[in-house]
This record gives sequence, C-alpha cells and structure tokens, in this order.
Amino acid sequence: MNRHLLPKFSRYQKTKLALLAVFVEVFFLVFAFIPAAFLALLSAAVYGPKLGLLIGVLLFIGVAWFIQPDPVDDRHEMELPSNSDMHKVVDALARQLKAPKIHRIVLDDSFNAAAHTSSSPFYFWVVRRKLVLGAPLLQLLKADEVKAVIAHELGHFSAGHDRLGQWIYRVQYKWGVFSLMSRTDSDNFVESVQKLMSHRLVPFFLRQSSAWSHQCEYEADASTQSMELSQSLINALAKMEMHAYLWQNQIRYEYVQWQLRDELPSQNVLEQMAQAIESQAQTSFDSMLAYTLSRPRRLYDTHPRLHERAGALSVDIQMPDWTGPCAGETLLNSDWKEVFGAYKKRWFAKHRDAWRFAHFRLRWLEEQVKLRPNERELRAIADATFIGSSKSLEVLRNVVQESPGNSYLHYELGCRLLDAEDDTGLHHLQESIKLNKKMAVACLRRICEHHTQRDSITHISRSLDRLAAAHRWVESFYEDNLWSRFCSEPLGTLPEEAKLLFADAVGRDSRIDGCWVGSLSTSELKGYQFKIHLIVFRLDSAGIHEPGKSEEHVRAQLASLLKAVCKPDELVHVKSVLWTEPLNPHLLRNLDQHPGVCVVQPQLPVNQDILRIGVL
Repeated sequence: MNRHLLPKFSRYQKTKLALLAVFVEVFFLVFAFIPAAFLALLSAAVYGPKLGLLIGVLLFIGVAWFIQPDPVDDRHEMELPSNSDMHKVVDALARQLKAPKIHRIVLDDSFNAAAHTSSSPFYFWVVRRKLVLGAPLLQLLKADEVKAVIAHELGHFSAGHDRLGQWIYRVQYKWGVFSLMSRTDSDNFVESVQKLMSHRLVPFFLRQSSAWSHQCEYEADASTQSMELSQSLINALAKMEMHAYLWQNQIRYEYVQWQLRDELPSQNVLEQMAQAIESQAQTSFDSMLAYTLSRPRRLYDTHPRLHERAGALSVDIQMPDWTGPCAGETLLNSDWKEVFGAYKKRWFAKHRDAWRFAHFRLRWLEEQVKLRPNERELRAIADATFIGSSKSLEVLRNVVQESPGNSYLHYELGCRLLDAEDDTGLHHLQESIKLNKKMAVACLRRICEHHTQRDSITHISRSLDRLAAAHRWVESFYEDNLWSRFCSEPLGTLPEEAKLLFADAVGRDSRIDGCWVGSLSTSELKGYQFKIHLIVFRLDSAGIHEPGKSEEHVRAQLASLLKAVCKPDELVHVKSVLWTEPLNPHLLRNLDQHPGVCVVQPQLPVNQDILRIGVL
C-alpha cells in the first residue's frame, strides 16, 4: 500500500465533519443553557436586565465547562524536569519537523504516547502543549523507536491536527461517554434526553470521524520519512502490538500467578513483566501478526492497523530488536535510574491495594480447591482462572457439557471465554440467565463490558438497557425495612474459611478499625429470593480525600472482596462509618448478639466520645 494510493480527506469532508462536531457540541451545550437561562431570568427580575444578562452569560460558560466530561485523566502523570535530556531530544526533533514547542513532558502507565494541548474553557486560544510518554515505552523500546514515536506525535502538530483534529478527537471521547450510559428512572429530563440522543447521534459521528482520525495518523506517520525513522516507527508499533498480544494471551496469567503468590507486588515486578515480554517475543511474532489482522474493530478505533500503516510507509514489518540499552537509559542518561525509580514508586502506590485484594480473591479460590480436591468443577474453574490455556478452557467446556443445567458453570465458562476474546462466551452467559434469573446482573455486566469494546452501538445500547432493567429488578429486593431488619433479625455469618480470609485482608489495613459481615434473606418476590450480605466497617477519616484512599474506594474494594467469597446471585451492601460518626446503636446491639459476624475487632471504643461532624 503506497502513500499515493491512500484516500485523501477532502476539504469538503473536513468541513462536513467539523460541522457535525459543532452540532454534537451545540446539542449538549443547549442543555447547559436551560438552567443558565432560568437563573438569568430570575436574576433579571431581582437585579435588573443588565446584571441578569451578565449572570446568565457567566453561568452558561461555567455550566457548559462543568458538564463536559474530560477524556484526559492526568492524576497519575509524572512530569519530567524542564531541563531534562528528554526535553532536549524533543526540542531538536521539533525544530527538524518545524513543529511548535512542547511545553511539558510527562510519563504515565500506558504503553503508548500522545500529544495534545491543555484543556481550557477557551480551548482555541490555548498554546500550552503536552507530550505524554508511557514509562513502559522507555523501558521496552530503543532510542530510535522512541524518537520515531515522538516524531509521529510532533507530526500531528506540524500537519495542523492540533486544532481541528484534536478537537474532533476530544469530542469523540467526551460525548462517547453518554453513548455508553443507559437511561434510568433516576435521570432528570436533561440527562434522559442527553442519553437518548447520544445513542442516536454520537455513534454516527464516531463512524464519520473515524476516517478523519485514520488520515491524521497516516499524515503524522509520514513525518518520520524525512528523518529516516519510518522503520523505527513500525518497529515501535510492532512492539506495542506485541505487548498487547502477549498481555492478552500469556503475560496476564503470569501476572495472576504473581498476585496469587505475593500479597503485595515485588519491587521488581515491572522488570519481571518486561523480561517476560522480551523472552516470549521471538516465538510469538507470527501469531501476533495474525492476531492484529483478525482483531475486531473497537468503538473508539481511531488508528489504522499495523499492516496498513507499514504499507503506507512502504516499510516491512520485521521482528524488532529487544536487546541492548533501553530508550530511557539512552535518552535520559544518568537521570533514568532516578526517573524510573520515581515512576515505580507511583506505580506501587497506585496498584498496591488492587493487587492486594486480587491476591485475597485468588487465594480464596485456591483454598476452596484445597478444601474440595475431588470436585472436578471447582478444579476446572481454578485452572481456567490461573492458567487460561486453551486446554484448561476445553476442560471447563467439557464440564459444562456434562452439567448443562448448572448456571454457575455457564457463568464461569462464559467469563473465561470472553477473557480469551472468544465470543461464544456470550452464549454461555445468556444461558446462565435462562437457567437462573438471579444471575442476570452479574452476567449482563460482563456482557456489557464485552460489547463496549466492540464497534456495535446497537449491541451496546441493548446490553446496557438489559443491565439497567436487571438492576431495577434486583433493587426491588432491597425492601424499605431492610435496614431495620439488619438491626433486629438474626444475622447469618460467613463460612469460617471465608471469614479468616476476609479478616486477613481487612485486618492489615491500618485505615480500618473494626469490620462486621452479616447476612439475611430477602422476602420472596414472584418466586425469587436473594441472600444479601452487609459489610459494616469503621474508617479513619484522615486522608480519605487522597487518590486511592477515598471512602468510596475502600467501599468498592470491600464489596469486591466479599463478592469473591459469595455466589454471583447473592447481593452485597456496604456501610462505612467514619471514626467521627456513631454507629447505629440498634445495629451495634444486634451485631453484639451475633458475635460470629465480627470479622475484625475494633481497637478503639465504639460510640464513645464521638462527635458527629457534617461536611466541612
């Protein structure tokens, strides 16, 4: 495929796409105008028309900016010093390509790179530009490969993509969020109309803008030709594809084994992942290329495939070199050790809790197998989870065929097949729902996760609507008197092995002082009845506003842990109490009457010398 054979995106097409993007933006901004206009009229009646108009304009700008979802998550970025050697490399490349100056260079967790202007209410007047490099790129790529990637990103600026192209790119991601949301009874009028129109309008815009995005990528790739870095760019892209392929098919199962073995990640886990990729790349190269050709299109597919980009540059896809010093060592010189050390520290802080809870969930499954070694179904589920090979999946498939009426086995097989990107997993999840309606939420949630990674908004909308309906059905079992029942009725306890595991996971968290887990059955509704589990824990309020330490973060982790030791058709409810907040005395009395529900004993007195404070 030669450059001159590629379809050009005409001025007419660019204009049409820009107008479509404007229409998408204006559609959502209209809903920012509704509350602003109401308050402006109210202000005009009180303060006069001039002040009312001024208030209305300011409110419109503020609300319009507030309601826009931000596609850039920079919470875990690490900025390189402005005098770093990497800045010198980027500045030199920018001069060669006649690209504008990059003001900030940051590292993140992705195995990717990006360049964009800063987000602002006055976007078209912003001149601050940022280059984002994934630290794994500097760890696994060579210096020329990273230079080629940077040249590609700078090429977006030199080709003029930083205005129209990046704006359209942002519109794709910002408003695509609404197309992944289902309408619920709790939506107000504005939210309901936004979601409804998103399902009709945004997918059409995404399809139209895909061709423009691909054209931008080809033009940015061409910037590497004048610098004789085209082969290095394709080598870098091949490594990115290899990273994704090996993670999907092999490395993530090694990662699972590491999580099972250690409660916390080892200090060299990032080096372990790099070594695992390098050691398997040679033998996996051909299968990786076949995988890239067969991989289905994604909803947010903005880049051409590897072979298309190589063809456009008239470059062969070769097995890239994985030996020798990495780009970080070459481009950052003596600073690399310090930079990578700081990155690792941030990585551990970000992933530590998730790793730890994954460890306990996996250990729970392993211990269940040890307790029931002769249970073939459990062994098959464990092997499919820990190993994930085609052989282990085939064993689990045979177990399901032998027990076609077991909804749990269909659920487990469906999840494992979708993990392996096998669409037949959808059939087994749907079969699980047919066999046991109480499995609907768990199955449909997994189906939604699968569809949102595919380029079919019809399937996404349908699965989201079904999931929302399943949630509404399940919520009907949360009776109005459920809380009072937990405060007065006998509470069931976790199995002893689950309780010990739970205590081990929670008891080592210094933020938690006291944890109770009790359960009871809901009332029967149309022949169905759920078991619902309640977690109550006391949380230190210090530091809960820090990333990864919020109350909602801990609640989600505990709920995830409890779901690991519960069946998929059982419900979980989490109640957190800050140290400055008294525990419901009726609930506390009932918990004391059933001591088996106490998972972790509180170290400090409960409901003594407590002053309840509101939002500060």
